[in-house]
This record gives sequence, C-alpha cells and structure tokens, in this order.
Amino acid sequence: MPPRVAILAQEDSRLPAMPDTMGSLTRIVHELSLRLAHRYDVRVYSTRREPADAPDERRDGMRHVRFVPGTDRALLASYFRWRNRLGRRFGLAERQYAGSRGYFAGYIRRIAHHLARQPVELVHLHNVTQFLRPLRRALPHGRLVLQMHCEWLVELPRDVIATRLAATDLVLGVSEHIVRQIQAAFPAIAGRCRVLHNGVDPAVFAPRERVAVERADDVAALRRRLDVRAPAILYVGRLSSEKGVHVLLEAFTRLRARHADATCIVVGPDWGPIRKVRPARSDFAHLDDDYVGRLRALAAPHGPRVVLAGSVPNHELPLYHALADVLAAPSLLEAFGIPVVEAGASGLPVVATTIGGFTDTVVPGKTGLLVPPGDADALAAALEDVLANPERARALGAAARDRVVSRFSWDGIASTLAGYYDDALGARTAGRAA
Repeated sequence: MPPRVAILAQEDSRLPAMPDTMGSLTRIVHELSLRLAHRYDVRVYSTRREPADAPDERRDGMRHVRFVPGTDRALLASYFRWRNRLGRRFGLAERQYAGSRGYFAGYIRRIAHHLARQPVELVHLHNVTQFLRPLRRALPHGRLVLQMHCEWLVELPRDVIATRLAATDLVLGVSEHIVRQIQAAFPAIAGRCRVLHNGVDPAVFAPRERVAVERADDVAALRRRLDVRAPAILYVGRLSSEKGVHVLLEAFTRLRARHADATCIVVGPDWGPIRKVRPARSDFAHLDDDYVGRLRALAAPHGPRVVLAGSVPNHELPLYHALADVLAAPSLLEAFGIPVVEAGASGLPVVATTIGGFTDTVVPGKTGLLVPPGDADALAAALEDVLANPERARALGAAARDRVVSRFSWDGIASTLAGYYDDALGARTAGRAA
C-alpha cells in the first residue's frame, strides 16, 4: 500500500481550481500533487469557499479535503492592520499577521483534528511555520515537510521560528539562496535542508518561434491591441517594490535614446504595499506607498510606449513571449522567480539581477545576462546588448529552453520531491511507477 501523504495548499486557496485563477503557490501545489498521486495516496487540504463546495471528494487520483477558514482569520487580520496603522504614527515596530500564532489558527486546528482521526505518514506544508506545532501534536510519529517560497524564516523573530522548526523533519527551499539563508540562521537544522526548485510545463510554454507560427493571428491581435512596436521588452510579475519595476522604467528611459519606438510591456497585478504581505524591509519601505502610482508617473513621459497590461492569464503568457524580444527581471529581492523559467522555456532571452533564485535559473552569458540589482544603467546596457545582437539573443534563448527542459520541468521537480519524501519516510519506493 503506498504511503499516505497530505499536502496543504496555500491557506486561502481552493483546489482544484480553474488554471487561470491559481496564484503561483496554488499552481505549485496543483502541479506537484497531480504527479505525486501516481506514487502516493495523496490528500490535498484547501479552503472551502462556497456552500456548494464538497468538503471531501476524490478527483484526479487524489482526495480533496476542504475546510472553511473561519471568522477568526478576518478579525485577526483587521486587528493587525489597525494596530500597525496606529503603530506607525507612534514609531512602534510593525507586527505581522502572517507571523502570528493566530494566523489561520481555526483553519489549521480543523486540519489537525482531521489528521488525528485519519492519520497520514507525511504532511507537506508551505511557508507557515506556526502550523507545525498543531500538526506535530496531531501526528506525533508522522513526517513534517516545510517548503519555503519566501524569506520569512529570516525576516520573522528567530527565537520564535527556531522553536517551531524543531518540529520539522525536512525543510525545503525554492533556491540555493533560500536554503543557505535557513542553514546560516538555524544551524541546528542545517542537515535537514534541501533545495526544491519551482517548475514549468515545457509543453505549455512552447518555443516562442512555434507559438508565433501556430498562433499567428492571436499574436498579431495582441500586438495591435497593445500597440507594440519593436523592440519589445517584457516584464512579468506583481507590481510591488521588491520586484524593481521602477528600475526597469528608469532603464527604459535610457534605452529609448537609441530605440525611440521601443515598447515596454509590464504584466502583473498590483499587490499594494509590501508590508501588507511580509515584514517591512527598510530598503524598500520608502517605495511602498502608492507604488503603482510611482510607476505610472515614470511611465507617463513614454505615453503608449509603456503598456501597463495588468494581470494576464497564465495560458496567454506564451503570446507575450512570442511578441517580446527580451524579458527583464529587475528584482531587488527574489526567492526564485517563476517568470524567468517560463520565459526560458519559451526560448525568450532574459536579463535578470544577481539576486536570490535568479542565480540558480540563469547561467550568465549562456542562458541569459545578470546585472547588479538597482542599477538602471547596467540593466539598460544589458538589455541593449541583447537587442543589438539578434544571433546572440537566439542562442541565449535556445540554451535557456534546453536548460529549463532538463532541470526545471514539473515532471523532474516532482521526481526530486518524491526522492525527498522517500528519504524522510525512511524507505525508498523506486519500484513504484513515477
């Protein structure tokens, strides 16, 4: 009988879901659980949002269990929001709901109670360390796997995090950068840390030349709708200060001295101030207030040559890759950077910063270019290098596609994760179908 595995989706998400409604973490859980269901008895826990949602059902070879988050979530989130708003007036340090013991406390209690009655051998959760202790109480002999997609472990109080991490059997980080941070901050668990990158489906993100031919009418319609002229620089990601979009727009101003008709396409949602979703960073705090307003002001002198396209469905991104000449990833802080591997899968050359996960996903001079973070001049020069050398750009894109297919496909990532599970469970299951 295959081992029983529980995977917790992001605490405010529901699975399964329509592909274009998934956030990045929800998509990660979806892609991995689909592939792991062939090897394990998988149970996915997520949110029950509507009365019509079944609390328990089997679909796609796995069991989906859903719970209502509870009213405590909204009340506590409101408390922290008002507490920090008042605290800023009096110079008090901010406290984050996401780091508090009360974060989705009712929701995780329901899951823990369910697991205590219907135990599993292993639980895989994401980012939220305060879930570890109730899960450990529910499963004193189970294996607990925590996967980190952000820098919360080193941004939140270390003594609190260290106590929570004592309950883990395995800690995964989405990049070498995240794993090194965790090992340095918590040497007691350094031996339990492993890298598990995020992935991409190379069939969805097909080579951009193929997309340009097979979906020529759609690409042409997008070009007309956005009024795109060559060359075209693409950004994909949320519009928040740590993503460095303001640096890209400053670099674009320099580029237009040589490319008057260049277009900068900015794809992504406005997530508001960074402090709403993570601890405040002093190096970004001065940018947070009305960040999108700041971007609009930087874009205004360029008129239609800067397109703020808003959110784009994931399945439509290959059209943007086919339309663009280069992807810019100007982040000041980045745990991994899924848009870079999606662009790489499409064969679109990338210029990124020497930050975090980009050093895992971009090989400088071979699959893309890396520049110092926050340096608009260096970013403009690297973008110009790609735009001025079409043959080199094609070579970078082709090498990026090859590397993504070999190292960052969801099938390969799921296989690596299965190996980690087997090690944590203490028995290899190589004989089972992957």
